[in-house]
Amino acid sequence: MSSDNAKIHPLFIVHDADAVPEEAPLPERRSESKEPSVCQFCFGSGMEVVQGKGARHCRCRTQNAQTKLLEAARIPRRYEQCRLDSYQPSNITQNLAWEGACRLVLDYPVVEDDKGLLFMGSVGVGKTHLAVAILQDLIRKKGVNCLFYEF
Repeated sequence: MSSDNAKIHPLFIVHDADAVPEEAPLPERRSESKEPSVCQFCFGSGMEVVQGKGARHCRCRTQNAQTKLLEAARIPRRYEQCRLDSYQPSNITQNLAWEGACRLVLDYPVVEDDKGLLFMGSVGVGKTHLAVAILQDLIRKKGVNCLFYEF
């Protein structure tokens, strides 16, 4: 206990109730321990009722799952800001690469003729930005398990 707290909350050892100094403060009532808050949408069940549509996985579980997937993807902090909507192509080939990245995310998991993407170019043109942006969008929009690997 810090010395400031000791001045506010003095400690008395009392063997005889009559020996308690008159200036001794009454013990403070401790607030009831609050139970963890329960989700207002699913009330802890994990399923959210949507009027006219039925039930779905609750958004609280979806957000938790998304956070875990992003952590498991092992995207370095320096790339966390890489998103498809923040990529700024400066020429036609960069724009084509961005369009291909957007199409891959949109069409996933059905990728035309089992084709993927290969980004080639000099340093600083946005290859890593687009690759990380694809991972983040697949995780956030489709719940896909992804892994960032740097060569």
